[in-house]
Amino acid sequence: MRCAISRAARRRGKAWRAIPAALFCLIVGAAATAARADWAAGQAAYEKGDYARALAEWRDAAKTGDPKAEFGLGELNEFGYAGLKQNYKRAESWYEKAARQGNTEAKYRLALILVAGSENFPPRLAEAYKWAVLGAEGKGVWASLAANLKNDLKTVTNAEERAEGRKRAAAWEAARLTAKGAAQKPGAPAVAPSRSAPKPKPAVAVLPKPPKRPALPPLEQLKKELAQFDCAALRARNERDGLTVISGTVSKAPERDRLFRLAARLFPGRPTEVKVEIVPPPVCRSLAALDRLRRAGALVEEGLRLTLAAGGPALVEGEPIKVELKGPDYATNIRIDYFSLDGRVLHLWPNAAEPVAHLGAGATRVFWDAGGGKTWNAGGAPFGTELITAIATARPLDLGSALPPVEPAADYLHALRQALGRVSAKDRTRSLLVLLLVKTHAR
Repeated sequence: MRCAISRAARRRGKAWRAIPAALFCLIVGAAATAARADWAAGQAAYEKGDYARALAEWRDAAKTGDPKAEFGLGELNEFGYAGLKQNYKRAESWYEKAARQGNTEAKYRLALILVAGSENFPPRLAEAYKWAVLGAEGKGVWASLAANLKNDLKTVTNAEERAEGRKRAAAWEAARLTAKGAAQKPGAPAVAPSRSAPKPKPAVAVLPKPPKRPALPPLEQLKKELAQFDCAALRARNERDGLTVISGTVSKAPERDRLFRLAARLFPGRPTEVKVEIVPPPVCRSLAALDRLRRAGALVEEGLRLTLAAGGPALVEGEPIKVELKGPDYATNIRIDYFSLDGRVLHLWPNAAEPVAHLGAGATRVFWDAGGGKTWNAGGAPFGTELITAIATARPLDLGSALPPVEPAADYLHALRQALGRVSAKDRTRSLLVLLLVKTHAR
């Protein structure tokens, strides 16, 4: 680390000069290391959901001007975590501190909260456009998102607001460069030369370093890190045009934001698309369990297409649950289940009226039969994102004794894992899976 003593520091008198320059460098270096450690500890706590610990660590690091810690404090205030009341004004203040040090994500978040507004924080569209302009001038994922937001803002701003935003962006950047230039004026030499001969360093035995493991390719490293997310079902792929796509579900908004940061770190300067839905517990736990079955090879997501027969992704309380399933090019046995936000699963098909559900080769069928009494209606609260699944197997799944129409999702998923293992061992065929997220609403 390069260390220089400012002119202002040299003017502070004999007490300051009594501190050896090398010791001063050591003190400054230790403080910087501590700040990085505080930010890393805070980030680790944040990713585990320990927001109180993240707040404490980031407050310490922010006192030294760490831009990542400043951004983290902005995020905690924006979402109202760690016992903080959601406060966009404080979030704006912390994001601005991070933005002044070149944090592109902070610029993007500023544009978002300024266009959205909240209680006691009215939207300021010209200011939002300013930050979108500044964010779009950077590089990487957050710059791409800022550029997209800048384009979207054209639909909610007028020409005067956009002109004012560009004017403010230019003034802000000019002021930042001026301040940066003033801070970088040459000062005193880095370290005063020593008048005495350096003391010889004691001999230290140098042990050979163990060979470094070859680094994983970025996509494989990404997949490894995605597996560490709690209550999530995530996957990643590279498209032919170089675009990296992350898809699936997470349980809360900060987890989705964490994906953007992860992509920015692993694929700097490359386009990344995050197509992820937020699905709260307990449905996210069911999705995560199904994803583990997929990664273990017990289920394959291909060959099936599942939709609501009425079209659209929504169900209103009391409406019939009518689903349309298109199967593969060979005959299969079908299971269709509905996972609700109260932690239970409703077994739609098979049922008491149709103990075994078949689907012919390449066939499409609407699963709903008012005449045969095989109907189900969307239930009541809690409302939100729920899940319908269809599984196609070569032979009917043996789930033990007769299943109740409704049971705890965790119990069913445990039995399902065992039944899929028995089918794979006997038939050596793949069991197919398709997922359908539905939005439920009160009547």
